[in-house]
Amino acid sequence: MKHLGILLTILFVLLAGVRGQQRSATVRLADGRTVQGIVVSMSLEQLQLQIDDEVVTFPAVDIRSCQFREVDESDEAVAVETESAGEPAAEVRAAEGEPASPVRRSTIPDYVVPGSPESLPADLRHVPRWRLRLQAVDEAYPWLAPAAPTQWFSLGLLLLIGLGLSVHLSVQVVGAEAAQLSRSVGLGAWYLVTGLTQAALVPVHDFSVALMLLGNTATTLFALHALFGLTRWWALVALMVQLGCAVIGFGVLELVDAVLGSVGAVA
Repeated sequence: MKHLGILLTILFVLLAGVRGQQRSATVRLADGRTVQGIVVSMSLEQLQLQIDDEVVTFPAVDIRSCQFREVDESDEAVAVETESAGEPAAEVRAAEGEPASPVRRSTIPDYVVPGSPESLPADLRHVPRWRLRLQAVDEAYPWLAPAAPTQWFSLGLLLLIGLGLSVHLSVQVVGAEAAQLSRSVGLGAWYLVTGLTQAALVPVHDFSVALMLLGNTATTLFALHALFGLTRWWALVALMVQLGCAVIGFGVLELVDAVLGSVGAVA
C-alpha cells in the first residue's frame, strides 16, 4: 500500500495542470468506496473532484487507486458508492426525483500484484520502473537530489566507498587472512551494481523478494569465502556485520532527513 501511495504522489506531480484538459477521475478510497468526478485540482497532499455541484477533497493518504480519462464539458460527474457504504448513488438520485446517472466503475482490479503494470494508474503504465523508483527516492530525500544527473557520480562514489569500507571492516572483524582493501572495494562495487540493477528492474512481489534474498545471500557468502578464504560460518558473521553497517547507514540518513525537516530545510 505504501508503494501505491508513492506512485500516486508521483502521478499528482506529473499531471499537475490537467485542470484545463477537463479530465474525469475514478478514485478507489481506502475505506472501499469508489467515487468519480471532474478533476478540479491536484497536489502532493490532496485531490479535489467536482461531484455534481459540490467540490470534494480527498487526502492522498486515503486514495487506494485512481484512473483518469478525457471528458467533454457536457459530461456529468457522478459519485459511485460501494454496496457496503450504503445506498448506491443512482438509487439516491431516483428517490430524490432526479434522473439517475449511469454508474461507471473503476477498471482496476480489486487485487493486483504490487509493482506490476496493472497496479499503476493508466497514465504511468508505460513509464520505466527505474524512473518511477528514482522519483520515489527523490520524493523521500529531496535534499540528496538523486534525480539530478550531476549527483549520480557523487552519490555512486559515496555508496561505493561506504560499501567497500563495510566489507573491509567485516572481514577484519572475523580475522580474514586475505583481507585486502582492493578486494573489499571490488566486492563493494559488485554490491552496488547488483543492488542498483535489482532496484531498477525487478518487480516487488513475494516470489521476487524471496528469490533475491536467497540468491544474494548465497552469492555473498560464496564471494566472501572465495575472496577472503573464510569458512561458511565466519562468512555468515561477516555478512551480519555488513548488514549492521547498512542499518547504521540508513539510520544516519533518516536522522539527517529528520533534522533538516525540523529546521525547515526540506518540505
